[in-house]
Amino acid sequence: MIKIIHADRNIYFRKEIKKQLEEKFPIDVACSVDSFKEIIKEVSNCNPDVLMTDWRLQDSSSFYFLPAIKAQFPKLKILMLTMKDDVEFIEECKPYFVSMVSMTASLDEIVREIIDIDNNKLNN
Repeated sequence: MIKIIHADRNIYFRKEIKKQLEEKFPIDVACSVDSFKEIIKEVSNCNPDVLMTDWRLQDSSSFYFLPAIKAQFPKLKILMLTMKDDVEFIEECKPYFVSMVSMTASLDEIVREIIDIDNNKLNN
C-alpha cells in the first residue's frame, strides 16, 4: 500500500480524490491538508511515501513551500498537480518535484504517476 499526503486548497476535491483512490487502488491517503504548515506537521506524523500537492496552498505558493519541504524532508517524493503550463514556473519548481500532472488528468494517469514515483521509476 502506498501512503500519500494530498495537499490542495479545495476540500471537496481532496475528499473526492481520497474516496476514489482508496476505493479503487492500493493507495492510502493518510493525510489531506490545505496548507504548507499542515504538510510539515503531517509529513512528520504520517511518514508518507508521496506528497501529492497543488501548486498553490492556503498559505503559500510552490515557489516557497517546495524548497522548504525538500530541505526538511529530502527523501520525500513530490507529485505536483497543476493547471499551469507556464514554462518558467515549471523550470523554477522542477528541482523539487519528481513529476507533474495536469489537474485534468484522469484518475488512472494520476495513479500511474504515484505508482511510478513510489517504485522509483521517476526520481528527483
